[in-house]
Amino acid sequence: MVYSIAKVKVKDRLIYYSGLVGPGGDRLTTLFRFQTKPNSDYPQIYRPHDSLLNHKSRLLREAKLWLSDIISPENILEIQHILVCHDVQELMDGDVSRFMEVGEGQTVGTNQLLLPEDIVRYKDFITAQNFLEKGIGVLPSTPHSIIARILDTIDGNYFAFALLANYATKVGGETPDPNLQTSLDRSYSYVNKVRAKYKNKITSVAREYGVDLPTILDHLQQIEWEMLDKFSRVIGKQGYRVTEII
Repeated sequence: MVYSIAKVKVKDRLIYYSGLVGPGGDRLTTLFRFQTKPNSDYPQIYRPHDSLLNHKSRLLREAKLWLSDIISPENILEIQHILVCHDVQELMDGDVSRFMEVGEGQTVGTNQLLLPEDIVRYKDFITAQNFLEKGIGVLPSTPHSIIARILDTIDGNYFAFALLANYATKVGGETPDPNLQTSLDRSYSYVNKVRAKYKNKITSVAREYGVDLPTILDHLQQIEWEMLDKFSRVIGKQGYRVTEII
């Protein structure tokens, strides 16, 4: 399945979604990633540094920067459209199926909130996420959703390691902070687990799509490795234990 280029531009989509307000009064500019969520064990060090708007904006740039040599502009544009709407649902507070629009004073369902052509994109992204991370066998209708999820994960890993490296430098001292070391160990473990899982899942469906997903994954994971290796060297110089990224 290949989407036609939508009438609403990526920038306009970003502006539209940035204008939405969740039931708790949050916007994309004020709702931060790595927030406290039910059953969440994100270390306090991660919060509250990265807004969803910053995350989305970075992803739009990264999609173009990292993929322009191996994917056509039309496909990159479709991936960007998915990335713009993929985490708007995090504006929700409590009831996971309801939102509130600015000035409307009423809640609306997800299908009413998303731009019409983004409803399929959002659902397909969730399908890709479930396939890659939860082992659910249903495949997304397009490889664009899989690529968008890979980018989303890499950006999260990159930003987390940037915070950890910055924190390690600021703390300094002769004795490493054991809590930071614990966070580092868990972060390395998570990154390696996700990288291996994605590779295995994509290898299993490599022939299902008309694009070379294994090569795209290898390309993106190499970019991720280079970024995380840079932060690992900073962290290691501060006396903390680092782990090899597979």
